[in-house]
Amino acid sequence: IKHYSALAKHYQVNDRPAVVKELYQKIIPLAWDVPEILYQLGVISLNSGDWRQAINLFEETVKQDAAYARIYEEAQLFNKYNDLALMLREKKDLQAAITLFNKAVELNPDFHSARYNLASTLDMAGLRNEAIAAWELYLKRTKNDPKEGTFVKIAEQRILYLKKHID
Repeated sequence: IKHYSALAKHYQVNDRPAVVKELYQKIIPLAWDVPEILYQLGVISLNSGDWRQAINLFEETVKQDAAYARIYEEAQLFNKYNDLALMLREKKDLQAAITLFNKAVELNPDFHSARYNLASTLDMAGLRNEAIAAWELYLKRTKNDPKEGTFVKIAEQRILYLKKHID
């Protein structure tokens, strides 16, 4: 397993997704940490433009990770929820994406990307009041974070626009 993983990481760095995918698929029957392998395969599928396969792999990762999280205290489950939600948003399944962004934020309230993604998805779905509340909460948590500068400005603009155009 360690050998295949090391090779996969080497080929990943050298931009050889087909080889990486093949190596990870060899690991699946051997690996106790299957959710992480499925996640990596999902990322490869996403990067290669195979949205359907990526979504299936991310969904399976989240299912398996929930069980592993209880046993191994997996701390990164919130990332997987965010990734899957982004995929669902891309497919225009906004309600499912909102649900998963909420789960990501619930697991890690300081996960600014998921909080931003939640606000923008609520905005896209036309849920103005919910979007305003989400944008305001995003601002409250990130206003003094210099890494969030551009996103803070977008959030401020969206709040102004939405408040101006509420029916």
